[in-house]
Amino acid sequence: MVLKVVSATYGHPEDATKALDVTAQLAGAITDPKAGGKLRMDVNAKTFGNKDPAPSVIKSLKVTYSVAEGGAVEEVVTEEGAALELAGEAPPPGTLTILEAKYGVLDDAEHSIDVTALVREAAAAENNEKVSIKVDNNSMKKDPDPLKPKQLKISYQDGPNGPVREVLANEGETAAFAMGETTAPVHADKSSAVAAQAAATGTSVSGAPAGGAAWKSTDGQLLANGQAFNLKGLNWTGLETEARMLDGLDSTTAAAYLDLLAQNGFNSMKIPVSTTLALDLDGAPKKATNDGDLAGLSAGDVLAKVVGMARQRGIQTVLEMGRIDETQPTPDLWYDGRHLVEDVQTGWVNLLYKVPGVMGVNIKGSPHGCACWGESNPSQDWNKAAEQIANHIIDNVPGYQGLFLVEGVSEVANVDADNKSSFPAWYGGNLQGVAKHPIQLHGDGSERVVYATRAFGPSAFNQEYFNRGDFPQCMWQVWSEHFGFLKTTQGSAVVVSEFGESNESEQGRIWSNCIVDYLTQTGLTNAFYSSGSVMGGDFQSLDAGRLENLARLQANPTKL
Repeated sequence: MVLKVVSATYGHPEDATKALDVTAQLAGAITDPKAGGKLRMDVNAKTFGNKDPAPSVIKSLKVTYSVAEGGAVEEVVTEEGAALELAGEAPPPGTLTILEAKYGVLDDAEHSIDVTALVREAAAAENNEKVSIKVDNNSMKKDPDPLKPKQLKISYQDGPNGPVREVLANEGETAAFAMGETTAPVHADKSSAVAAQAAATGTSVSGAPAGGAAWKSTDGQLLANGQAFNLKGLNWTGLETEARMLDGLDSTTAAAYLDLLAQNGFNSMKIPVSTTLALDLDGAPKKATNDGDLAGLSAGDVLAKVVGMARQRGIQTVLEMGRIDETQPTPDLWYDGRHLVEDVQTGWVNLLYKVPGVMGVNIKGSPHGCACWGESNPSQDWNKAAEQIANHIIDNVPGYQGLFLVEGVSEVANVDADNKSSFPAWYGGNLQGVAKHPIQLHGDGSERVVYATRAFGPSAFNQEYFNRGDFPQCMWQVWSEHFGFLKTTQGSAVVVSEFGESNESEQGRIWSNCIVDYLTQTGLTNAFYSSGSVMGGDFQSLDAGRLENLARLQANPTKL
């Protein structure tokens, strides 16, 4: 990508202390990298999550950037109410375009470095017609791992629109290639490589191995192989974090934990992962486990093994893109400063070839902040991004028969809807935009769309409606406006992708009973409970009182 955002701030035009750092948001919004990169963004508070760093002042967006590799850094200032538009310089037709280059232990992100700029310099020295570069620490300017042999991997194409190709060279060799040479093509989502490996090992890559059901979401119901499926689910976190290991496996085993869930009627679990992990499934977990069945496995193999063990116990799995960068909290949007939407798409395809036969995918957990629904803003419209990512899965994993869970957004102001709710929503909780902008997917994909929401009690955040005089009665209006209306207006099923209340206070108990009453009486009984709200600290026991409340919500979970 040639267009590069060096820094960006939004706020007071002269007082830097009253400005937001929005560098990552702008860097992640760059599109069309093959043409040199393009960036268009409306400059207003809504674009930046309705945050106002300098009230009563006309704010500005100040951006420093470069439009050519190694080019001069320039600055542009755009006033509030206007639009920022930047474009990089596309490489001329018929020249090599270096997309990415990495050097080091390639399956270990901590011991590999980005050397794209160095390889581009080598190409420029040859008039962008060829590359010849020695693969060693001197040429790469750094030794990312003194103890292990290293490799250089270069992704490139002939001109801006040619096929994407790859060169892989070992330390001590010379990586040499020229424009027009035929080399092994790079498949952006690795599906061909995974398919070849599966063919060699005799494993399935269809996305629906033996035991994998065909799922639908029609008439407000979840269907598995044409039969109604009553979901009783629990979230199991950990793999989305830098630890790359499921929580609790330092005190119990996956088998024991899954047995506990099955014994208590849970037939589903939702496992969040990160884009970082999805792009590095062969990487090792960074947290040890005492589970002998999982010790020594890669993080991807841990996930695949646990999903298989769950299926043996009648527990279905939904995978969720819970984070983009495993070291950072969940971002507002489906990309960040280091990962484009193409990386997320690649990650999903990697996951579904690694772990076929899952019940569904939650395309992104907790969209919030500046994420919109139906606002005709390509860099922030979550509904359009969800369609793009889901359609990519449909096109690149043709055997996938699972569901597509799409959560809402958080900011009421960021949805195109009639009679907008006056109540604040949780991250991913506001689905009002669906009424005017339902999700539309390729083929039968629209029949597999599930709208997902989140709802939490007072201990998560003290929302204003928890302190109203008509609490808890007011909660029925809150939930009906945010997601309950979909039960009677859309054919797709609605699932609560996470809910719970960890506080034992009287207010917390009232809220817990109230939401179960609401979901039961409205027929929205398919839900994933927050593990922290029901699980004992040792992951070896469940809270009896909360289990009793959940039994009211889903009295007859389906056994599949």
